[in-house]
Amino acid sequence: MSASIQVLTRAMQLLEILTRKDAPMCLAEIAEASGLPKSSAHRILMALEAEGYVRSEGQGTYAVGMSMICLAGKVVRRGIVFQAARFMRELRDLTQCSVYLSTVNNFELVYLHRAPGPIAPVNDIGYIGDIYYGTGGRAILSTYSEQQIEELFLRRPLTPRTDLSLKTREAFLEELECTRKRGYARSVGEYLVGVSGIGAPIYDYTGECVAALSLSAVASTIPCDIEDYAGVLLRTAEEISQWLGYGKNASA
Repeated sequence: MSASIQVLTRAMQLLEILTRKDAPMCLAEIAEASGLPKSSAHRILMALEAEGYVRSEGQGTYAVGMSMICLAGKVVRRGIVFQAARFMRELRDLTQCSVYLSTVNNFELVYLHRAPGPIAPVNDIGYIGDIYYGTGGRAILSTYSEQQIEELFLRRPLTPRTDLSLKTREAFLEELECTRKRGYARSVGEYLVGVSGIGAPIYDYTGECVAALSLSAVASTIPCDIEDYAGVLLRTAEEISQWLGYGKNASA
């Protein structure tokens, strides 16, 4: 194997290792998992960081970078997005709301696909949204463990966006528990003034929440409260989950 091929193989190995954990990893962990000397792992990480595929999180820790997230998003579109796109268009046509498919990577909300409504703010594919106040992020967070939520607060401080945004940790945790009981997240003017939204989790064949489906609209442009669409949103999220194999291994 040539030296250049060997370096490429090792770089791919390090990226794969970084994707195994939601939290950043220190150099010692990465080197141990890869079997590489720390010096070699560090040189490769620096090269990957220069291209945006890895980013330094401070204190000698590393996480997957935005270039990798965007690349992964393109690949994911052949899977989750391929299955979800038709359902999203149908949901958009039924509700006249913008419909979004999003996921969380490294405690950041990333938009994977959209079906824009006639009058609504539009977030671009690959856009990094607010994990706290976007309903897609909140829907996914409702499936997280207590430990994961604690880590979220440490990594991403709660920063209110509008006067209607939840402003305290306690208020957010209370709303997250309500989200679990309802089965969907809601936001009224918390992300953008005048904009309402609801979001529901999507699960894959492993039973893991891999994405969220959300509706968003300028409240004054729809003929009802956006929560009146919660039933159809939940059914659509369930249909997408079933296409991804959710529930098929329940008896295994």
